[in-house]
Amino acid sequence: MKKIKLKFYALFIGSLFINQLNAQTWSIAPTMGTNFSTVSVSVKGVAKDDYGYRTGFAIGATAEYKYKPRIYFRPAANLASSRGYQRSVYSEPTKTTYDDEASITYFDLIGDCKYTFGQKEQFFALGGLYFGYALSGTNTTTRTSETETKTKTEAITFGSASDQRASYDLGLGLGFGYRFDINKKPLEITAKYNLGLVNQVNVADFIMKQRFVSISISYFIFNTGNTNNKTIDSPTKPKNQKGTKDEEL
Repeated sequence: MKKIKLKFYALFIGSLFINQLNAQTWSIAPTMGTNFSTVSVSVKGVAKDDYGYRTGFAIGATAEYKYKPRIYFRPAANLASSRGYQRSVYSEPTKTTYDDEASITYFDLIGDCKYTFGQKEQFFALGGLYFGYALSGTNTTTRTSETETKTKTEAITFGSASDQRASYDLGLGLGFGYRFDINKKPLEITAKYNLGLVNQVNVADFIMKQRFVSISISYFIFNTGNTNNKTIDSPTKPKNQKGTKDEEL
């Protein structure tokens, strides 16, 4: 039932996006980038700081509509967005290092508002919400002792059981960027910090939430009309020309 609701929400948001795309004037860009992701973890209220960052990728598309001067509505969809974490723990008694790496690929729906500033509106700040639906994932553990190294990779399953991960993530994003033209088409470089709000594990007194920095490039090569939303001035009527006194005579 929970999965059906999540799919319904995703389809509903997607249908709103398509309807708005058809109804308004939009700029559309293929988007690709890199994620630097980790997790914040607390066990029985005690924070754990031994979780490190993992590098992943993201690929999708971004659309943009100019709502008012300097204010834009900016939905996006990542067809694949790789996130996760790395962890390394050393055991002194056994002189063994335990490395743990989780990698999960999400389908993301993102809704941001953007505000531009600068003389040419080349700088911007943006913020909003994201919803991620888990597509697949793996967990790789490596045990390294003085005599041997063993590696084991398992598929991550999603659900509500204690040995499963949450099938979705919901969070806030805040960032800034720079915009310039290439061949008279806008290209944007964006950096965002994303704060996950959903606990990713189903274990009592164990909280794990996603944190990731995304750096992306969007090239707005498509549009559905006049992307600047400028009104077209009506042609001015020629002024009545008064002849010179000599001409009147």
